[in-house]
Amino acid sequence: MAMAVPLHNLIDQRVAQSSLAPVPPAAAPFTNAVAQGVFIDNPWGTINVTGISRPTGAGSSGVQVSKTNVDGRAFQAVLSAKELMALGWSAGRPPAADVEQAYLGWGAERARRRPFYAVCDGFTCATIAMLTAKQSPLAAAGTTVEWFGMYSGGISGTGHAITVVNRAPGSLAANPATWGNGCVVVDQWYALQAGGNPSLYVNGPAADAVYVAWLTAPGNSLRLMAGFTAGAYPWLSVPTI
Repeated sequence: MAMAVPLHNLIDQRVAQSSLAPVPPAAAPFTNAVAQGVFIDNPWGTINVTGISRPTGAGSSGVQVSKTNVDGRAFQAVLSAKELMALGWSAGRPPAADVEQAYLGWGAERARRRPFYAVCDGFTCATIAMLTAKQSPLAAAGTTVEWFGMYSGGISGTGHAITVVNRAPGSLAANPATWGNGCVVVDQWYALQAGGNPSLYVNGPAADAVYVAWLTAPGNSLRLMAGFTAGAYPWLSVPTI
């Protein structure tokens, strides 16, 4: 019997087919070029070892910019009038299904293979769209795919966004140690900054201790922003290559 491909390998393969594909940086002195395909905004302190920022030169004007995806506040149960207006919903909050479609649709468009310039929540949005679309590498319909926010120093401090796949039922959202050995975190922003693959285990024998230490450093807190389910969006399509 053929062995099942590990979940993190399936995810890495799918990411590699998308706009999020990790492309080797140019030789020093570092020069961003459109051919690299994926770029980073808001580098986080000393972790920024790649220098991958917005490209210059031919074709750079066509690079997608991650500045307009649905804000995490859109998934809150209650929104103030000011928050509704900030999200373009001054006439009132749309149905939850419309909020999900706006979010996933934005991610699906940017998951196509074209140059992409993003903050961490843009990478997360595109990743979630790929993993919940009809061509998802997640074989089991019903696999959970969640958008998490990581806060350092409170809401007014530094923020980060990650994708959490297959978190153990009943586990504590704020405590990765409870997420289970089969849970995979996808962090393309971190992968590009630090080098390596975007999907990582946070528990069990395959856990990435360096990443876990970074994610759960003193002062950091994790919060579930929104949850999605593989196979639940028949209208969502992110073509593979």
